[in-house]
Amino acid sequence: MQSKADQMVAEVTNARTAVLAFCASWCAQCNVQQRAFEQASAVLGDCVRTCWVDVDLYPALVERFAIEAIPTILILRYGLECLRLTGLQPEDALVSHVRALALQAIPGTMPRLRAG
Repeated sequence: MQSKADQMVAEVTNARTAVLAFCASWCAQCNVQQRAFEQASAVLGDCVRTCWVDVDLYPALVERFAIEAIPTILILRYGLECLRLTGLQPEDALVSHVRALALQAIPGTMPRLRAG
């Protein structure tokens, strides 16, 4: 049986675009970040997988993603880290970053053209 942490990793690595927010309940900045994160999640909708990660509950994820400060937000494309934001991020900035990255091609996914 998979742990909750393993399930979260599987979900975000299988998603086209995922946003992970690493925070803690005792962190004042994280409480502010949570509101902005929830608003950004609502704007982005179902096309982006969002996940709120409490660093005290999921230390294995903190280690796996090498989180050194909170709040930290990771934006992943197909499981690959594309952007790491540390510190408080406003909702509009989160939405802008995710939308900009969602439009970028993933290295190795573009078709190769042969000279004819």
